[in-house]
Amino acid sequence: MYEKVEQFEEIVRKRFGLQQHLLYDYGIFKKDGRLPLEQTHVLSLEFFPPGEFERIEDSNPDGTAVIDIDVYSGEVLSMLYVSGVRTGTPILLPNEDEVKRWVLEAQPTKDMLPLQVQKSECNLYMLQTYVDGIPLSPGGLIEVKVNERQELTSYAKFGSFPPSAMVQKEDYQLKLDEHMKHQAAEQVSLVQIPSVKNKEWVAAYVFDEVYVHNDGQNTSDYLMDVRTSVPVHKKMMWDEPLEEEFKEGVLFKSEILKKGWPAEKPHPLKIVFTENELKRVEEATREFLRRAYPYDSGKWELGRVHMDKEYVIAHLHRANDNRLIKRKLAVYIDCVTYKAINYMDSQLFLSMYNDLKPSKEAKINGVHAFEQLWDCATLEPWYVYNPKSNTYEICGKLDCEYGIRADNGERVTVNDLFL
Repeated sequence: MYEKVEQFEEIVRKRFGLQQHLLYDYGIFKKDGRLPLEQTHVLSLEFFPPGEFERIEDSNPDGTAVIDIDVYSGEVLSMLYVSGVRTGTPILLPNEDEVKRWVLEAQPTKDMLPLQVQKSECNLYMLQTYVDGIPLSPGGLIEVKVNERQELTSYAKFGSFPPSAMVQKEDYQLKLDEHMKHQAAEQVSLVQIPSVKNKEWVAAYVFDEVYVHNDGQNTSDYLMDVRTSVPVHKKMMWDEPLEEEFKEGVLFKSEILKKGWPAEKPHPLKIVFTENELKRVEEATREFLRRAYPYDSGKWELGRVHMDKEYVIAHLHRANDNRLIKRKLAVYIDCVTYKAINYMDSQLFLSMYNDLKPSKEAKINGVHAFEQLWDCATLEPWYVYNPKSNTYEICGKLDCEYGIRADNGERVTVNDLFL
């Protein structure tokens, strides 16, 4: 295995000027690839700067170069110097043009969608994928950070970078017309929003973000992991709890360490579950609830299921809960045995809202609130990934940044309601 590691080691040393650095550690792990649903193996290399030979309290010394490489394409997926201390050969990136040039040269293929450069604070450049100025979901993001001398200190790629052939171009047909108004009316919900500043819950009417297909008829939910999510929307019921408590297992990382070089590229993530597989996920989730939350029959809804490397993850939320920030569970299920291994509960995070006063009585009806929201609704074109066709299709993202307080009818931004 080390012979293959050495090949990448030499490439990285030359590229970043690390000839005098010590390769202290390395490992291989599984990671999402450049395309939706794709997975790949990544080699992570840790180079200590000259004069450093060991970790200090399990931490790498300042100036350590940590570099991740796709083992199949040889592409550098990320690099950083610990604490931002540049110790290799300086790579000068004095402006946006130089940043973009360097990033494009670092890509493994020239068939990639255009990148738009935006510079934010602290010398951080952000480059995003666009098609004719239209963003993608899920899209790709590249972050490049430089120090005060305009020297590269970190680089990282996130998300999907599809080739142009995956984008199904067509003229955008959607408008904020009467037909769209009917679509929008179905997206308004009365929710409870925590206002920390006022120490109370605020009842407000808001839009649920949604993608409207270009035919104006169908919609898709706005999800961060829309690539692999399968909607279920089923309330979890049972007659009796199980006496034996749920015992949490260890969630294994996908790291291979130094046991051997991967024999083949990982299979793509599952996006279609058979009826039997979904039934087994549902049964595993119910069995988990009967052990971990034995008296909560009917209180949880299985919202969606998705595959994440070694595990099927069942996403649940409190049933009949109209709070904008719901209590949620993520149950990790072994994809071979279909047994729940571990879980995450958002209750601890939500405890910060325990002392908030209940919301005031709602005096505004939904019809009146919708008319106010419709006046400031937005419909913006996005290319959205369709897992069935494995293409990106033009859609309209229907949204509104405002909410209508149900107690007094005031229109305020949703962000302000959270303050």
